[in-house]
Amino acid sequence: MNKVLFYGKGISKRKIMQLKKRIIARLDIKGSKLIKGIRFEGLRVIGEPYKAALKYYQDGIDEIFYSDAVASLYGRNSLDDILRKTCKNIFVPITAGGAVKSVEDCNLLLRAGADKIAINSYAVKDPDLISSLALRFGEQCIVLSIQARKSKSCKSGYEVMIESGRQKTGIDVIEWIKKTQKMGIGEIFLTSVDNDGTKKGPDLDLLNLIDFKVQVPLIFGGGFGQIKEVETFLNSEKISGISIGTALHKNDLKIKDLINITSSKGINLEESITNNLSIDDKFLKGIEVVVVDYGMGNQLSLINALENIGAIVNLTYDPEIVYSAKVVILPGVGSFPCGMEELQKRNLKEILIRRFKEKKPIIGICLGMQLFFKRSSEFSNTEGLGFFDSEVIHLKDHIEIKNKINSDKTELDIKLPHVGWNVLVESFGKSKFFSTNLFLDKKFYFVHNYGVRNCHNLDFYLRTSYKGIRPLALCEKNSVVGFQFHPERSGISGLLLLGNLLKKMYIN
Repeated sequence: MNKVLFYGKGISKRKIMQLKKRIIARLDIKGSKLIKGIRFEGLRVIGEPYKAALKYYQDGIDEIFYSDAVASLYGRNSLDDILRKTCKNIFVPITAGGAVKSVEDCNLLLRAGADKIAINSYAVKDPDLISSLALRFGEQCIVLSIQARKSKSCKSGYEVMIESGRQKTGIDVIEWIKKTQKMGIGEIFLTSVDNDGTKKGPDLDLLNLIDFKVQVPLIFGGGFGQIKEVETFLNSEKISGISIGTALHKNDLKIKDLINITSSKGINLEESITNNLSIDDKFLKGIEVVVVDYGMGNQLSLINALENIGAIVNLTYDPEIVYSAKVVILPGVGSFPCGMEELQKRNLKEILIRRFKEKKPIIGICLGMQLFFKRSSEFSNTEGLGFFDSEVIHLKDHIEIKNKINSDKTELDIKLPHVGWNVLVESFGKSKFFSTNLFLDKKFYFVHNYGVRNCHNLDFYLRTSYKGIRPLALCEKNSVVGFQFHPERSGISGLLLLGNLLKKMYIN
């Protein structure tokens, strides 16, 4: 079988290799209402969070960020109902934060529909929280929210604030970034308290202070009010995206205008996520799917996506039901060792291996796909299900392998995890489930720190490309298919891809 490269119709190889810079809509919540203030003060009710989120999704936003603005005051988060409602009809990634202080808090938000969890106040009070959450849910799931305020008492001139910008910590922002990016966070969400809600422009001085290498994706927010400001900041190699609140809520900035930014190096916002595709709500009518419930992450997002296009979904950890189902999906947000531990606790490991040997359809998503391989080095050497003959390794180790092959020891400028909307650039073999038109000119949502570089016993695979490395993005053998990206969070393109796969699996 031959390897085939494709880059999409009418899109240059150089352009499509870029990871898409992200525009994130920030929605601050109090109770069940959307609120906004200026510099985190004078909070006023401005609408319904679900209605705002749905509008932004329909306009083509890349991600939604929900922040419970008063959660830390009461020591609890109240986003559950909003998340459950939001993820019924919105199929882009959602980050949720507010008073997250334990594994249990994190798990509740993920099961309600969040994809990533933001932490701030309790991470400052107990930095060990970062590593404990990363160990359970994987570094890629943990977003460190930093509220920065100008302060003469800190060397950099900026202090970390907590309790929704109300309480000083005495911690220097720059030192906090340097420290925490080594502790297990997957992303930094940096907001200027001084500029937040003002629409008078973002804090360029704060961005310029970050003159060291930030090793994780950095999202910058606070003060955006004009297109030219968005363009300037997205041109910065330091950041992976920006967050906007007030200017979107007041319609001073429009997502469709932001998407059309094309003139600057490093900006890749041309395509609307939802573009002009559509999918019928009866697309999977009559198709029954079992989603494996093994305690790892955001099954609800997947269930809602499938039900939205007509599937009948059964979420279960009953081994007999999992074995006998026509099609099984193994989703997952979390670390590889915890994933395997949870499968074994529920007596599902041998059931899934039995299904594989009998060529019964199984779909794995993100962690679910990674568990299909022989082993992983995430946190410890852990054996997987062994369907595919390769191992899951940290993406930085992909760089080391590449350098050894090329005899080039130069460190690549790469931020990890690999988070954002990216393309599928390479195919190998022939698929019995997919046609090329489902991939060309489409972007899908990735969020992972570990991946598979090579595998020699696959019938078909696709890769993605990020800063010179090419981890597997989709793989297929017999009746087993794995997605490293999240089709259920990749807009209509992702739903079409997943829906077509299920139809063919169900018929075969």
